[in-house]
Amino acid sequence: MASLFLKGQLCILHAQSGAGKTSLLNARVIPRIEETGIHTVRLTPQSDPLEAVRVASILQLIPPPECEADAIAAMLEFAPDLADQPLEAVLDRFDAIESENPARRNLLAAFEISKLWFDPYRFRGGRTTPFFCKLLAGTMDIRAYWRHFHMFFSFDEIGQSIEGDLWKGATLKEIHTLMASPHARAAHREWIDTLDLPEFGFVQFFKHFWEKWADHQAGYALCLVIDQFEQIFTLYTDDAQPGVAEEDKPDWRLRPSFLTSCAAC
Repeated sequence: MASLFLKGQLCILHAQSGAGKTSLLNARVIPRIEETGIHTVRLTPQSDPLEAVRVASILQLIPPPECEADAIAAMLEFAPDLADQPLEAVLDRFDAIESENPARRNLLAAFEISKLWFDPYRFRGGRTTPFFCKLLAGTMDIRAYWRHFHMFFSFDEIGQSIEGDLWKGATLKEIHTLMASPHARAAHREWIDTLDLPEFGFVQFFKHFWEKWADHQAGYALCLVIDQFEQIFTLYTDDAQPGVAEEDKPDWRLRPSFLTSCAAC
């Protein structure tokens, strides 16, 4: 199934409600896609599919550094002796955790955006998987992890460089300090502010994204996984929700705009 997703521009997974489509995507298909180096963004249309794409893309492709710091803090709480160890040792320790140990699942848990002390990007909640968790899960390697964050700030604070092999020496505690720093938060927010989803669609959003990423992420590829896609054809109609006040209904005019944007991409 993952290979089908990767072969064409559009792939539709259809089955009756409750058959386990979402579980299959989350547990097997999405991890298999990410193992190939392709980044995935999973979303549901909700009441505004264009806004859903914007929020999901920013949350999942560019997780706030606070999320990374939180995930690393969980590992430090689980294994304090790893504080002065490099990432290779951290990954070895995680791989040694037995699959039935609840700690393994907890260390891979998604981050609740509501835990942030502020909501700078109008996310209004939501969840994201920190890239540190992807590193633990094996769907991202160490070099890709560093290269991702090199977009936002210099590693001068910990004396590391993305060039060569010096990045291998950073300890888990040093990485946590960097991710939790005001410098990281400010740099990340400044970068995010350059991205916006225009009202006419998300084509320009991704255009900006590719332009910003090109110099640092050669060959970067993205797969949008839209769960409950049928909502586009059920929610976004004039009479989709009888008895619901008109101002509370999804705007049916968003449906053609969303589909037009999908075709343009």
